[in-house]
Amino acid sequence: MYVWRICAPMIRQTPDALGRFSTGAGLLVGYTLIWLLFIWSYVSVMACSPGNVKDYISEGPTPETTHAPAEPIPIQVNSEPAEPIRSASTGASLDSCRNTQPFSSPEEREHRWTNLEASPPDGTPADSSGGTQFGVSPSSDKILAERAAEEMEQVQVTRDIVPPAPQQEQIVPAEQPAPPIAAASTAPQLAPAPVAPTATLQAMPDRVPPHPVYDPVSLYCYRCQRARPPRAHHCRRCGTCVFRMDHHCPWVGVCIGAQNYNYYYNTILWAFFLSLFQLVSVAALFAFGALSHTSKTWSERIRGWPIDGYMISILAIAFFALIFTGGLVALHTYLAMHNVTTIEQRSINTMQSHESLFIGRYYSDFGQGGSLGKGLLGAWRLYRAKRRIRDEINQRWGNPVTEGNAWWIGSREEYRAAVEAAENSALVREKALVESAIRELPPFPPEPFFSNPLLLNMELSLGRPWKWFFPIGPRWRNAGLRYPLNPRYSAIGEWQPRDQWPVSNM
Repeated sequence: MYVWRICAPMIRQTPDALGRFSTGAGLLVGYTLIWLLFIWSYVSVMACSPGNVKDYISEGPTPETTHAPAEPIPIQVNSEPAEPIRSASTGASLDSCRNTQPFSSPEEREHRWTNLEASPPDGTPADSSGGTQFGVSPSSDKILAERAAEEMEQVQVTRDIVPPAPQQEQIVPAEQPAPPIAAASTAPQLAPAPVAPTATLQAMPDRVPPHPVYDPVSLYCYRCQRARPPRAHHCRRCGTCVFRMDHHCPWVGVCIGAQNYNYYYNTILWAFFLSLFQLVSVAALFAFGALSHTSKTWSERIRGWPIDGYMISILAIAFFALIFTGGLVALHTYLAMHNVTTIEQRSINTMQSHESLFIGRYYSDFGQGGSLGKGLLGAWRLYRAKRRIRDEINQRWGNPVTEGNAWWIGSREEYRAAVEAAENSALVREKALVESAIRELPPFPPEPFFSNPLLLNMELSLGRPWKWFFPIGPRWRNAGLRYPLNPRYSAIGEWQPRDQWPVSNM
């Protein structure tokens, strides 16, 4: 419709033409060039396989996990509280919702906020010389002491109601007098005096790393009954596992994986340029036609200028297409610059949502952090406190999208170190499952051109820079079978805290 309504009248110089012959010819050439690039990319992404695991790896036996199954948490009745759950890496307590009484006193809120503002970034309470700690106040000590006293009274009542079991007579030597058994059995049994618990502050929320990347259970598909390399996922619509699966695209009808991801990026990029070209050119012609009749009234401009519903429909369609394709280009440019897929980004978002929920409970009325007030001032303080905990967690573990991402490579030196570690290691890793099925692991892609971290990871995701714009040449041979691992991760692909990173990456 763009060629028929916009370009053709100007080339033929009909009465309804919106410009000169040169304008129409230039628009036709530009539109045709972008349209051909879009069609070329679209056909390439449809014709190229995303990289099916079944084409490279045969079926194999089910592996055994290297992690012990989680034990159920024991429930203790009428006894001391269970040991709090602690982080496996830092040893900090992960239990943050033990208080059953809210902190409602305004004085306590102000005192907690003052200590929070004055405390160092590591979360240590500012008042460490016997004073009131952040989140713990004298009233909370009193509540805990009263609760302990009530529990001891209940134990004493139970002992008075239930008679003690009779003790058997003991046989002792003659030179030693027998102990007074009757007196011992009739004397009242006094419970020990309740000891007021010490008000201690549980550790703030911490991050729980996911399973290691190279866990044998994670590298096996129970639906396909075959091993798969990291980053491969099972597509329910295609019924097979796909290397570095990003998503199943309904617009092209195939999965987007390791071997056609750059073609998909080319398609949405040229679709965005095509929509932008249409919108800008038609809007410019629309404005030029409106301004060419400035001496007339608005009704005379409309009647004297060849505008119709086709032009308005082109504007509307191009506008909505620009929004849709622009969102896709922005999203996948962000994902490519951080070397993550849509599935991996959703996992990161889920983890961050759980952390936000945990932090929100920590600073609730019944949480260890307590309430920081009501109204706008309380909301601002709550935002500051939550932001501080998130910054501390990211400082300890790294940003989940960059330093904490298993496939993030921050520099060329990190890329060389990751490739060298993978080539020299004799770990179970890929060789336990993948190499046994394909006999030989392919080499890593060549060293990237760029040193900037974002462009470097974009090159690892999309290939060489010219492939970001044009679907030229095949993808890297056997793309998707292996990737360089972030040097900040352990040899088995376990997310490590910052204090265990290599010295060069600290």
